[in-house]
Amino acid sequence: MSPDDRAKETLAAVHAEVRRDLETLARIVSQTQALEITSHEPSAPELAFFALCIDRAYSACEAALLRIARQFDGIVPNGEAWHTSVLHQMTLPIQAVRPALLRPAAATKLEQLLHFRHFLRHAYHVELDWRRLAPLVALLPETAALFHEDLSQAIPLLFV
Repeated sequence: MSPDDRAKETLAAVHAEVRRDLETLARIVSQTQALEITSHEPSAPELAFFALCIDRAYSACEAALLRIARQFDGIVPNGEAWHTSVLHQMTLPIQAVRPALLRPAAATKLEQLLHFRHFLRHAYHVELDWRRLAPLVALLPETAALFHEDLSQAIPLLFV
């Protein structure tokens, strides 16, 4: 196999993985929308379900961004604030490598989900509060749509 063939195969694999991440994100959003909470405050298991969905949705987005950062940028931020740094990195175009992958609006919404994910993973002793969780659940479909739109516009340019 030639180096060009290997590179094409690698790009095809990254493209397939990013597509899978986007499909996972869409499935998670669909699951949150399937559980309607209209007239009552969610039970503890329902709150846990919504919290887990936010965690998994953000993780799917971050996985796609990390795949792209590794393949195209050749660098993944590290250090204490690396999660936020990845989001920022993806809002910047890299000349002759890739366009900006995320518009600031999408990055800002993703950052809100990231902050909640961090809270969820580190504040294990705190009860989930629907008043704080509900806005994030409501934000999830819009964030996923922006993320999908941004990546859909950038990916054809990346995988030419």
